[in-house]
Amino acid sequence: MKPAKATVEGLRQHNRRIVLRSLFTGAAATRAELAVHTGLTKPTVSTLISELIDEGLVREGEPGRSTRSGGKRPTLLEFSPDSRQVIGLSATDAGLLGVLSNLGGVRSALHRVSLQGGDVPTRALLEATASLVAQLDAPLACIGLGLPGSGGAEQAARLKREFGVNVYRGNQAELTALGQLAFARGNGGSGSNGASGGNGETSVVDRLVTLLLDDRVEIGVCLASGALHYGSELTDLVAWPDGQAPAGDELTLLELRHAARNGDADALAKIDSVAQRLAAPLAWIAATLKPDEVSLGGRLSALGEPLLEALARRAFDGAPEVPRLSLTYSAQLGAMGAVALAIQSELGALRP
Repeated sequence: MKPAKATVEGLRQHNRRIVLRSLFTGAAATRAELAVHTGLTKPTVSTLISELIDEGLVREGEPGRSTRSGGKRPTLLEFSPDSRQVIGLSATDAGLLGVLSNLGGVRSALHRVSLQGGDVPTRALLEATASLVAQLDAPLACIGLGLPGSGGAEQAARLKREFGVNVYRGNQAELTALGQLAFARGNGGSGSNGASGGNGETSVVDRLVTLLLDDRVEIGVCLASGALHYGSELTDLVAWPDGQAPAGDELTLLELRHAARNGDADALAKIDSVAQRLAAPLAWIAATLKPDEVSLGGRLSALGEPLLEALARRAFDGAPEVPRLSLTYSAQLGAMGAVALAIQSELGALRP
């Protein structure tokens, strides 16, 4: 009998999730619309809505419009994004960033932890999470975790044990792409920005590839639907050609960028040498993955527009179709991508 009980509970959770998703995305706004949209019976919808209202996830609004046949006006239902909060954690060469957000992607707190070396110690993840938990204004729904590479299973399990919520993990590059698509392009949420093209414009894309240019090259692919892909085989193919990343801290790179924009020949030559090393992998990405846009992040994104211009010349000169190149300056996009992953995993939708 236990398997049957588990099946019934699993079905109830599934039904609950599709009702929440329908309200979250705006696909339905009344009990009757939910029944039509989800295919659930009206009594099932009413029971689930009562539970969700009791938990604060859904609230009743004003009466809606009556049907053409007249009758009682239906009560409008609203998803309540402030009823729960989500923590997003993102680790890069620059350090660990934690973000506290509501279910709509609106940030309310940040926490930074400096890291030494390439590894992300579990204690740093616990410290950042505990600091943000202390600032909760609503129950914690879940945690999103973005780390370099494809590891992190042990850290995710530890976070789940310590804080008692589901932990969803992804690669840092793919979550940076997800953060851009979910929150940096006018698609709702907090409006966290930091992605811009050479002409300063933004655009809606269906397939975005992010390259994080740090001591290693990380590549992540994100579709507009929120589907993610990270593969170590991709990262191996776009690794630094000689295994050594270009040197320079952020300040040095910013000075180099400034000199290049002022026409300094030596600075332009140094940036061109970086572009030359990345040109073949970038051309391969464009030909194989066919992205609408390739976004550059990480330490070397500080080289800015001069790097974009050199890359376009080196990788795509004469090519009939080329992806748009952009820069991801904001380190918060990885953490917001972790938030988006958590929301998507809990609600089954990327954004409202």
